[in-house]
Amino acid sequence: MPWQVILGGTWKDVDVKDEQQLQFKYDKGLTKFQITSRGMIYDINLEGTNWTQTNPKTKKNRQIRLWPPPDQEEGWETNEPTKAVSVASVQSGISRQVTSLAAVGMPTGSIDAIRVYVWRSNDWHPVSPSQEKQIKDNLKKGIKVFEVTEGPNTWTIDTQGKTGWVQLSSKGKRRSMKFVEGTSGAASSSSRSLGPSSSTSGTDATDTPIGTDIIESIRKEWKAISQGHSQVLKEDVIRAWQKSLGSSDCDAELLYQTASDVFLKMDLQRNKYLDTYEFMHYRLLEFSASSFHSLSGINEKLLDLIRRERKILSRLIATFENNLAGETKLAARLTAPQMRNAAAAWLKDTGGFQAASHLKQISEGVGDLDEDEDLTYYDFMNHILGRKKVSVQLYHYDLSHGKAWWLSPILLGKYFEGIWHTGVVVHDKEYWFGGKIFESEPGCTPFGTPTKIIDMPEQTMRTKEDLWAFIRRELVDEFTAETYDVLTHNCNHFSDAVCQFLINQHIPEDVLNQPDEVMGTWTAQVLRPVLNRMLGRFEVDDSDLDSGGRVTDEATASDDWSCIQEGGLVTYEHDEGWTCIARVLQKFDETCHVQWLNVQKGKFMKKDVDKSSVMPLLLRSEARRRSKAGGWGLFATCYHPTAL
Repeated sequence: MPWQVILGGTWKDVDVKDEQQLQFKYDKGLTKFQITSRGMIYDINLEGTNWTQTNPKTKKNRQIRLWPPPDQEEGWETNEPTKAVSVASVQSGISRQVTSLAAVGMPTGSIDAIRVYVWRSNDWHPVSPSQEKQIKDNLKKGIKVFEVTEGPNTWTIDTQGKTGWVQLSSKGKRRSMKFVEGTSGAASSSSRSLGPSSSTSGTDATDTPIGTDIIESIRKEWKAISQGHSQVLKEDVIRAWQKSLGSSDCDAELLYQTASDVFLKMDLQRNKYLDTYEFMHYRLLEFSASSFHSLSGINEKLLDLIRRERKILSRLIATFENNLAGETKLAARLTAPQMRNAAAAWLKDTGGFQAASHLKQISEGVGDLDEDEDLTYYDFMNHILGRKKVSVQLYHYDLSHGKAWWLSPILLGKYFEGIWHTGVVVHDKEYWFGGKIFESEPGCTPFGTPTKIIDMPEQTMRTKEDLWAFIRRELVDEFTAETYDVLTHNCNHFSDAVCQFLINQHIPEDVLNQPDEVMGTWTAQVLRPVLNRMLGRFEVDDSDLDSGGRVTDEATASDDWSCIQEGGLVTYEHDEGWTCIARVLQKFDETCHVQWLNVQKGKFMKKDVDKSSVMPLLLRSEARRRSKAGGWGLFATCYHPTAL
């Protein structure tokens, strides 16, 4: 029974050495112990309903499990069918369910404090409030396979699969699912609303009670914030916050920076005020986009159109709203037929629009729409603007320089086409691991010209900054010079983690499993230290950074961390992919205590957070350099007042 750990949002088998340590301790009946993996120590906790692996240095916590669960019959496995099956038939086949939720990947904390996503249209999309409530209600009852319904659609949710949760539609469509812990929607955020007046309406678009009309709740929120005016200035927002907070505990600089951050994100026309449509547009996107970087991708696409026609945003919102009807209207979601009608209406209204051919296909029923999809405002805007999916390629470099075909049978006992190093190419950049994590020009790495290039089977809607944020948050302390191992933790494992993030798929098995096939040979063991020094200690030239590349490792992360001081302001990632401005109250070795303004609740919030959740604010010169080097985007962060 292999041991698995959640990495990059999916279950992944642990390395052979780690598995041997885990199994030995488990067989001895231990529930709390330590293992050493890739030069780092991990605390293992097998108590209770959720088993965890914790890095005491970084405080990063991940779920682990045995698969299949230890008290199941051999061959027990779910969520592998290619067509949907009824809840009754699935449950009858798993009547001997494992009692530990850890074995099937369940929340480690409160079920109420999770947000659930489904992989469709080449990105993660939050499920609707109605679906999320049904999922949470079933989880609280201990039900692991169940149905959820919305409008004309019914899905079977299976939480017990080998790679994680899966959604099975009544039409046979199989989609991956995931949950993000530690969030309760916008209730924990600071920039997802403009003021405590939103509590007047009693709703929030990202944490909306079932039965609430989302668009109407946003309108009420705007009415309370604007006090009947058509525009809101930054100063108006700051005064409203000050009034709510009172004068005794008011951090004026934090208020100003939070307001600047909000306006940088929402003010599409860059005229230093917000109007109804900018507010409505941002809130609807915020509710439905997978991350702020995805939201920014929409806005950057929209900028050119707004420069040509200032009223285009109001027309887009009207087209979306006019086509909402039926049971999904309250959740602000279009059915596939409604999206086709919206595409036809927009084409009729605009004539020769830039995405006309794509929209014409949708309106005629031949476009890329699934009948069981409920499309959010984010989906609607992607289709209307013609925002395209991006290809993902895997560059293969033969480390034997063409000699593998005759050397491998002699040295390794088996024929290999090549001894592969790989890099992932997306958004015109190549991402690879060689002791540090590099972003380079494709094909301009130390490995020379790629031996072969393959197109991955799926494309991605993830942005460049989505990927870099994931690398910095999840991979930087896992893929280091100290943890590099040519056999067990190499460039191909990194490429696999990146591809899982981008397209929710693994790289080809012949590449990923190649080290396993040679691990037992004497040649591999002899060459292992030499190859680790050669392949796990790459450096980067300044010229690479000047040409738009980036590099990150524990040292660069440490540099960022050293720039953060007690009393200073930082960019804080409060939810996965969503940021706000925060004050560092106390700084420790690997964590800090931060305070930020939760404008939804109208008060300051405080929390101990991991150092990977915060970054120093950028001065204007640094912001420009980084934007040129890799693109923070026009809406990505807030700078110091001199830059605004």
